[in-house]
Amino acid sequence: MTSCVRKHIVKQIGDSFFCLLIDEARDESTKEQMSLVLKFIDSFGVIHERFLDMNHVVDTRSELLMVVIVSTLSRHSLSLSRVRGQGYDGASNMRGDINGLKTMIQRENSSAYYVFCFAHRLQLALISATKNHIKVCRFFVEFSSSCVTIGASCKRADQFQELQAANICDAIVGKEMKTGRGLNQEQSTIYEAVQSFYLAKTIVASNMESSYVLMGRPCCNADSINCDYYYLVKIFFNIVDSQLSELDDRFPECLSTLLAWIAYLCLDYLRNGNVSELVELGWMYPHDFEQYDLMMLEQQILQFSIELRLNEAFFGIQFFYALTITILVLILPVGTASTELLFSALKIVKMQLRNKMRDVYLADAISLFVERE
Repeated sequence: MTSCVRKHIVKQIGDSFFCLLIDEARDESTKEQMSLVLKFIDSFGVIHERFLDMNHVVDTRSELLMVVIVSTLSRHSLSLSRVRGQGYDGASNMRGDINGLKTMIQRENSSAYYVFCFAHRLQLALISATKNHIKVCRFFVEFSSSCVTIGASCKRADQFQELQAANICDAIVGKEMKTGRGLNQEQSTIYEAVQSFYLAKTIVASNMESSYVLMGRPCCNADSINCDYYYLVKIFFNIVDSQLSELDDRFPECLSTLLAWIAYLCLDYLRNGNVSELVELGWMYPHDFEQYDLMMLEQQILQFSIELRLNEAFFGIQFFYALTITILVLILPVGTASTELLFSALKIVKMQLRNKMRDVYLADAISLFVERE
């Protein structure tokens, strides 16, 4: 049964390009398991992320992971030369520029671009920006302490839920909150929402037009700024700048250029005939586009943009080179959610009562559990 599932996945891939999504986790018997997920586009133009195999690795060095990946792909009649993307987490053995797994694969295939999971990248950037700002860091420390204080006691948790339910009922009766699905998701501004909350609870709100005085400084030495400017510029804009700086540091220049050119696949740019950036995108894949191919790519994208301007509903003409560049873009990984879901399935399949399951049987069971549809 498992062999039929894997043969069907390999048949769906065929000779098309695919992307590698890899992650490791420890199972119930304290074994390090590496999952391999493939992202590809089938002959109908549908994007898939399919689980191929799971292997027990005794060591997480990049050299050993490389051997396991190549042997797994060869066992399923797949070639490393067809890989056009890599998606891992930010571990040093995966994204190292000298001996990392992504570097070793790019030595064999320079078109296999590595994309660090966007969710992990955003999380790390936000955490770093938060730690660098004292007031924001203090807020989250106090907020975390409040959550721990409430959650540590069943009585306090029940009291909090009862109080929250009473506040919701009062808001519904006072027509401050509407009932129904998808409602109460938008506010005009956060400041107006806070002001209305203060008025409802008879809390004295701060005057945002008054002068702001730093703690520990006398009023005579205070800067001539009001509270609104302090919270908007000194805190909010400062945090945004820190986050942008962290995101820029975590995006390599090659990947930033690649993502910038991908944005020109938007229909608005295509209608205006902007094709030079897409031709530059073709230069990023030397194994797939030669000089003649790039000339044809430019002509086909120009023809595509003309047809698109003439007919807004146009989408059906097949241009080989334009289609190739689109496929290469669509299979680039943006996250590793599929591998994270596999480890959730791993906890279900291999639990404490079934912790002596062999690796081959475990991989087959995970494959049937995940690809049961």
